[in-house]
Amino acid sequence: VVLCSSDSTITSPSHIRLGFDLGSDGEKVFLSRSDGTLADNAFVHDVPYGCSFGRMDTANGWFFFAVPSPGSDNIGGLRLISESPVALTPDGVFNAVEKVPLELSAPGTIRYTLDGSRPTEASPVYTGPVEIHSTTVVRVAAFEEGKLPSAVLNLSYIINEGHSLPVLSLVSDKPGDFSVMYNGKRKDMEIPGALALYMADGGFSAPCGIEMHGQTSLDLPKKNMSVRFRAAYGQEEVHYDVFGGGVTEFTNFVLRSGQDFNHTIVRNELLQNLGLQMGGDMLNQRSIHCVLYINGQYSGIYTLTEKLNESHYAKHRLVSKDSVTVDKSPVGEGSAFYNEVIRFAQNYDLSNPENYEFFCQLLDVDSLIDWIIIEGYSANTDIYDSNVRYCRSTEDDGRWRFMLYDMDATMASAANLYANVLRPAATEASVFIVPLMRNAEFRHRFLTRAGEVLGSVLTNENVVAELDRLTALVAPEVARDYGRFNYSVATWQSEVEYLRSAILSNDWRQRAVDAISSYFMLTEAEKAAYFGH
Repeated sequence: VVLCSSDSTITSPSHIRLGFDLGSDGEKVFLSRSDGTLADNAFVHDVPYGCSFGRMDTANGWFFFAVPSPGSDNIGGLRLISESPVALTPDGVFNAVEKVPLELSAPGTIRYTLDGSRPTEASPVYTGPVEIHSTTVVRVAAFEEGKLPSAVLNLSYIINEGHSLPVLSLVSDKPGDFSVMYNGKRKDMEIPGALALYMADGGFSAPCGIEMHGQTSLDLPKKNMSVRFRAAYGQEEVHYDVFGGGVTEFTNFVLRSGQDFNHTIVRNELLQNLGLQMGGDMLNQRSIHCVLYINGQYSGIYTLTEKLNESHYAKHRLVSKDSVTVDKSPVGEGSAFYNEVIRFAQNYDLSNPENYEFFCQLLDVDSLIDWIIIEGYSANTDIYDSNVRYCRSTEDDGRWRFMLYDMDATMASAANLYANVLRPAATEASVFIVPLMRNAEFRHRFLTRAGEVLGSVLTNENVVAELDRLTALVAPEVARDYGRFNYSVATWQSEVEYLRSAILSNDWRQRAVDAISSYFMLTEAEKAAYFGH
């Protein structure tokens, strides 16, 4: 048995693993003898998830098999796959309705489920319109004699829920497996399912793989998840302008609740959005607040968020995914970032102009400066381990860039302003940040950019305006979400007001200026030159 897989964790003493994958959207496979002559070949295409494709001894040609049988004879093969059903009643969000009559059409027998599970030959048979009176997930498949079952049609009907936010509906093929993964905090599982987004002006629905996401959040009652679109599940990318402008093709999303879910709810998004307003080359995440349903059950306020990975860099920088490397801190010896950037900083004096010029060819220092500015302004206390990311592409200019990631633990203590990034050994990156700050050219470059950003994006007025915009979006949904955990809306309002007070009453922007000025021991004249009066 020969396994075609690039996953090095797949091992078996009785199997041979080759280092490449077969794409389910169509691959030509050739088997040759040791003398180079062709023994056989196949065009592998449209194989449903969990099924296989091959020959049988009893008939000519190629067949689909519902159950793979590596190492054994292929039996029970079928040449065709049933056509997917069509919903004559659109799915989506419905308010002020008594019911929604669902009509379906497909050749053969239509079977459906209402619990999120994948339809089987034991599922109820559709015989006519089904009346839906409350929020329900309907999954539908067609079954025909002599054919494999069709791909599953996923339909979510969100009825009379009165949501003001967009709605996400996540379903898993086996709800029991999802419960094991979610409640067991299992990061070693990826289970098949589907994700749908319903917005006022459109949305999408696509099959996907579901897995847990994050570390600390897995211990919280609302956990982060990620979804991945693969050709094996039936769709390799989602094509929809989720965030408005820019990238419209996505291979991954994060369904994010975060560690701030029982405080302001919006802290991470506030800082991410301020980072986006800064512009520049620092990689960042876009997100929208939504209400999530899992297998038809209300699961509260989440964000649909871009996932920071190779695909994200490729889409935003217009390069191929294969050209991208993303290293997660701490990188350790042997990684590309360590060998190229950290070792150079350890071995060469960055105050030397020639060394600094060469270092700027290794690292996009403008992305570093923006990262320092927003991380220092946020007083983030959670950047010491895995929340720092570095990325680059060989098809871009080849320089490493910083990614802004996980801003939940922010703006809690003004005492941490810029100490979290500028003091020695603050992060893994301190090995080059600290000596760079002693370089006159970099110092001026940093202070000039800091003065620009703290005088525009990070003014108290602009930050509070963004905070108010985000809290206004989620406010109508807070009572229902908080009610599941016996939290009060008053608690949320108090948390928001505490953050607003920290910005306005405590003059957060001025404290940031003072922290930078103290670190660089600026004179009053220098302070005025960079930051104004």
